[in-house]
Amino acid sequence: MRFISTLIIFYLIWQVVKFIFKIAFRYWLKKNAGKTFQYSGGFGGGGFQQPRPEGDIKVESFGNPQAKPPGKTTKDLGEYVDYEEVK
Repeated sequence: MRFISTLIIFYLIWQVVKFIFKIAFRYWLKKNAGKTFQYSGGFGGGGFQQPRPEGDIKVESFGNPQAKPPGKTTKDLGEYVDYEEVK
């Protein structure tokens, strides 16, 4: 009988803890709901960008552009091939 009462007590404690975490998580979501949209710049992730003319290309690099890959020189990269698009 003592084993069953211990199980019931643990179950009740588990339910109370689960209820408290559910309320705390809902509060945290409501508090931080607008921040996600604000930091991501809205849908699309880039914020407000000026429209660019068609064919304009922008390359964004997140690494250090001055740093070279270890062990690679310009001779190891191969030769330049001019690319021409054929339609």
